Amino acid sequence: MIVILQSDLRVHGPTRMVAPVIREEDITTAITRTDVSIVIDDETYIVPMDLMSAVQTASIHSDPIATVADLRDAFISAIDLVFLGF
Repeated sequence: MIVILQSDLRVHGPTRMVAPVIREEDITTAITRTDVSIVIDDETYIVPMDLMSAVQTASIHSDPIATVADLRDAFISAIDLVFLGF
């Protein structure tokens, strides 16, 4: 699973910024401020923002299964820490 981080402003562009979604129990060492915790269908997942990358839009095949819009501040804070260090 992935979280699409990029807005729909360039929805038809060739790439989209994404981050992986990993089951919490599969994470050995969480980085508190860069790993965003999300819940989908009562299961907790971690989105490690230091692993975000651009992928080809054509490789994203499934329809959305959830929204993380309510965690916007956590995602922005994690992105700031990855890129700016604070």
